[in-house]
Amino acid sequence: MFIFGLLKNIFNFFDETFKGVVDFFVPNKAYSWQTLVYLSIFSLIMSFFATGAIQSLIEYCGWFFLISGTAWYTTDKPITIPGSNMPVGALITSALVSIFLFSRFIPNGVEEVTIKPISVVIWPTLAAIITAIPEFFEGSGTDVKRQLPKLIIRQQILVLLAVCMMISCWIQFYYVVNDWIEKYPTLRTENFGGSKLIFRRTNLELNNVTIRPINGLQLLNQLSPKIEEQLDERPWGEVERWLIDSKNKTGQDRPIGKLAQQVKEEVLKESPREKVLWEIQPRVSNTKTGYKLDLLAIWRGPSFIPDRYYLQKSCEIAPFAKQLEDDGDEDATVTIAEVECLPKVSLIPKKPPVRN
Repeated sequence: MFIFGLLKNIFNFFDETFKGVVDFFVPNKAYSWQTLVYLSIFSLIMSFFATGAIQSLIEYCGWFFLISGTAWYTTDKPITIPGSNMPVGALITSALVSIFLFSRFIPNGVEEVTIKPISVVIWPTLAAIITAIPEFFEGSGTDVKRQLPKLIIRQQILVLLAVCMMISCWIQFYYVVNDWIEKYPTLRTENFGGSKLIFRRTNLELNNVTIRPINGLQLLNQLSPKIEEQLDERPWGEVERWLIDSKNKTGQDRPIGKLAQQVKEEVLKESPREKVLWEIQPRVSNTKTGYKLDLLAIWRGPSFIPDRYYLQKSCEIAPFAKQLEDDGDEDATVTIAEVECLPKVSLIPKKPPVRN
């Protein structure tokens, strides 16, 4: 008897579960939310067999049926978010409407499966609007009349709309910052320790000095070998003229300007927007043995450091007497330049020194 009763309970459980599933998916009448959802599925299937304008029309109808059916079902059995008067169904319906309006029909030349940022940004505000719309109507079915909600309802609608618009603004702020970081990679390695909104922080340790802007570091590290290659073992007079022209001339007229532009094209090819924000300047000073060439990579973009910053790498240039091998005179020499660029790159958190 115990086994018989146990089997009966099991069969009753499966029978009730099956009936619940059938009642959910099979409508009691044709005019129901299930019918609209099934029509959307049917439209989706049929759109695969159509082309051109007919395919788009069938697809639009499918979206209309899906949104209408979802809104119908969530309105019949509303579940509100705890602590608010917004039904969960409004979030679902607004998500579908937002995707339908903004992610499906923005022409990009290529159809993308990913959801557009504007769909996510507008989603909370659209949910608040969908939540508020029923409050301006009374009745059901075909007997619907317009009405002005009560004062307390209007206050709730305004508060809900304001909160949702603020959430949309925060989501938009996220996309704006993310867009900045994608277009300007140097911002990705900024120190955001003082920010309550941005938590990304990446530092590079080099010679016990924190070097954050990796693009500026690469600019100097690739520029210095080119300077060594161009000046090393060249006649001293030509090197001095090269240094004087790099010091006094501006723009592409400077000999170093051409090398700097070439390096910027190589290093910043993946982030072309930063080309105008990185400026390479030389500083030439006399030493006891020759000249000191300081290479400055100056960041002109936004930064958390109040006075901005620049990176500096130094090169020592000194004259060197080289014996002439082709001359018969053993004492015949020529003065050439010996160039050595130090490996250390310094981050200096202040405005760059004025031109000398």
